[in-house]
Amino acid sequence: MDVRLSATQIGALAALVLTVALLYVVRHPLRAWIVSHLKDHEVFWRVRRRYQSWVFAVARARYRSRFSRERSREAARVSLAFLRKATLGVVAATISVVACYLVEDLALDFLRQSGWSRRYLPWFVEVANRKVLVDATLYSTLVAASIGVLGVFIALFVSALATSAEPLSGRVSLVARRLLLKDPQVGVIARLFSFSVTFGILLLLLQAGGVRSSLLGLSVVAFLTALAVLVAARLVQGGFYFVDPSRLVFVPLSEIERSARRATSGGFRFLDPSFQAHYRERANASLDDVTVLWEGELQGPTVQDPNLAALGRAVMSLLPEYVGLKRQMPTESHWYERQPRHQEWYLASHAEIQVAAATETPLQPKLEPNPFWIEDAIVRLGTSSIDRSVREGTGVAASELLGYLSRFIELQGREWECEQGVKWLESISAPVSEALRDWVPDPSKPSLTDDYRLSMVDSIGLLPIALQLGMFQRAREMTVASVCEGVRRLRWKTDIYSLNLPLRGRKTLEEMRMARDFEIRSDGEVTATWYFQQLVLRALEYQLEAALQSLAELPTTFYKKQAQEAFEANRVLLAAITLTRGVEYCHKFLANFEDIERFVADASAKHVLKDLPSPTWDLEGLKSSLVAVRLELLEFLCKCIPGLAVQERPANWPDFFGRTVHTAGDLCIQAAFDLQPQTIARIFRLYLVGVLSVYEKLRQQLSDYDPQVAVTWMTEPLIDLLDVSGYCFLMSEMAQDESLWVPVRGAWTSYLDSVDRPQTLNYLATVIRLHESQFGIHPRAVWRTGWKMAVDRKLEEVPQEYENGGWMPHQVPKHESPLVRVCAREAPMGSMYSGMDIFVDLYLSQLPEAAGLEFRTRYRLIDSLDHPAGREEDVVALIRRATGQDNNGT
Repeated sequence: MDVRLSATQIGALAALVLTVALLYVVRHPLRAWIVSHLKDHEVFWRVRRRYQSWVFAVARARYRSRFSRERSREAARVSLAFLRKATLGVVAATISVVACYLVEDLALDFLRQSGWSRRYLPWFVEVANRKVLVDATLYSTLVAASIGVLGVFIALFVSALATSAEPLSGRVSLVARRLLLKDPQVGVIARLFSFSVTFGILLLLLQAGGVRSSLLGLSVVAFLTALAVLVAARLVQGGFYFVDPSRLVFVPLSEIERSARRATSGGFRFLDPSFQAHYRERANASLDDVTVLWEGELQGPTVQDPNLAALGRAVMSLLPEYVGLKRQMPTESHWYERQPRHQEWYLASHAEIQVAAATETPLQPKLEPNPFWIEDAIVRLGTSSIDRSVREGTGVAASELLGYLSRFIELQGREWECEQGVKWLESISAPVSEALRDWVPDPSKPSLTDDYRLSMVDSIGLLPIALQLGMFQRAREMTVASVCEGVRRLRWKTDIYSLNLPLRGRKTLEEMRMARDFEIRSDGEVTATWYFQQLVLRALEYQLEAALQSLAELPTTFYKKQAQEAFEANRVLLAAITLTRGVEYCHKFLANFEDIERFVADASAKHVLKDLPSPTWDLEGLKSSLVAVRLELLEFLCKCIPGLAVQERPANWPDFFGRTVHTAGDLCIQAAFDLQPQTIARIFRLYLVGVLSVYEKLRQQLSDYDPQVAVTWMTEPLIDLLDVSGYCFLMSEMAQDESLWVPVRGAWTSYLDSVDRPQTLNYLATVIRLHESQFGIHPRAVWRTGWKMAVDRKLEEVPQEYENGGWMPHQVPKHESPLVRVCAREAPMGSMYSGMDIFVDLYLSQLPEAAGLEFRTRYRLIDSLDHPAGREEDVVALIRRATGQDNNGT
């Protein structure tokens, strides 16, 4: 039927459409206008109440209808699922049987017609031409026997599943059986057995109905029976591992990952609180299964470290994937467990106080989401396992678990969740420190347990380093420009989680999306993008500030505290390991600090509104505090030298003693450069003791070497000591501060007073002559050259003045000390005098017991001091300052 509208009808329809559109656009102002003008009339409120009652009744009817339809669909779906599960195997077996008959006929026709089959497969051609059929009785007997074999193996399989969990405790047994039913491998085996039996039964039914016997079908039954035998053998071989927790735990872990993925922005109705809570409940149930399996492994009378390590490896593999999924979840999602938080009375709102006072009850707690409920549970399980492994096992599982936890802690640093990471550090390190409190390693009897426990102390020290390195890595990757560009290009309805920002950044984006939607609904105007960018950057700055504050406190609250406890308990080796990692922590923090400075500078440059609250940065103060704490840790590490000197070291343990003595030498040089006499006074005496102890250890270890090689290596620490001593005196002369030299001179005087002076000085003279007579680069010459180059750079700071004389004017150093004038004269080109030259010529060779000893084979510094650059009385005063003699020469 041809329907044509007139112009009047088209105009009326267009007017109706425009009217409806206009009413939709102005619905909010129109509703406000009606309420404001009719609010004083009782009839209006009656009509409004009737209208709302009608709307509610319609909505309730729609809800009941929808609920009924959903129940019906759910019942139909469950019925179809049962029917599908029941008939799927039968349909598959039927199709397979029909395919066998069809393929068999096609194969026989092909064999009869093919020329090459007559040549190469004559027996098959003869079978095809004769249409050989298997005897019906024999055929049915073979198929029935195969079905019987399969039935026996099905019974064995079910029996194995039923009895495998019996040795376990009650709750663990129930969980193991439930997880076995969900195990994909078990499902595949069950489907294989059921398909094989159904296939054989269908062949018997067809044969009973008069259909000819199928050779191919019989072959398939035989193959399935053989496969079942092999599967049964495999089951017998692995039957003891049906309830292995490290295998079963993958079932609940997979369920946790699936539930978490559904709660992300790509999941079904991920913004619906009901669905969020449903996903959390499913994950929580699976997490309970993981907890039961893990605690069941810990309930045994002895700890099986390999099993515990395998279980921990499986569970810890979930954390990296889960941390990535959390970035796609709403920050207020009901996926996170709600925990009550009780607030301060005087910080509560007036309404809350009024309700509490009127009802005479406490303030109602606020339910806040806990974003770390899964991580807390897994870390708690890992911590208990580490504790048990350290106390009762060999430590293999604990060492491996600490490695996985280190990677997890690094991920928390990448998320800038350093406050939470510090809490986990404390919970992880506490049981290890407590368990190792009474451990005394015996280097004379090395054992695998001692090796693993030593590695655990080192692994604990690596955890804070992993946390801060994760934070710095994220600061390098997440630049201010990339964040601003991401906010500018953002599609607010779907993509606010695509930027992968830290927690506070995501929360700010969610708040801005709500505010932006309100602006669109109210007046249609949207705030400028630059304001959104500034709010996001401010949130990231606050989170970065909190992360930096947490990390800056770790050298004191973590490293120094643990080292102090170990040192007071006479566990010097453990204290040295902890302090070594603490110094490394400070070094890496300072080395990567420029990434934070760059991020803060770029973020500050984006501040358009200067009055908008933002963090007050004191990055220079933070760096200064880290430098000071690093110095404290280094001095504390040097205090471990006497204890480490008397402790033997197996060959497979790191040489913490040698590292500490080497660090003490560097620290003395740096303290002399920085004019820190207190540090030299605390460190140099320990350094001298350490060098002498290293010399004795090397002398014993190199007893089987060639004498010349052995002497060269074992005297290198002594040459270092002489160099450090001379440079300390040079720096004291340069700064005109004798307090830099007095501790060094006092340490040498005390040492020489405790030994036979003439013999010791004679040995030192011999060592020095041997050192200077050898041609080549000595083992530690490169490191000492680094010291000398640093000293030369300091000497370049000495003022220079022009002096007439000779064939042309030239620059000479302007300084009170003749030593500084001589050394600084050639500083731009590199002074020819080392610290050993200074110390030997101005201290050792000037001692009364050194009379007649020849220390040098080359040029002498004392001869250069007689140069016109210095006066005789200045040289005498210099030697007196070096040796500590008074004006009378005593």
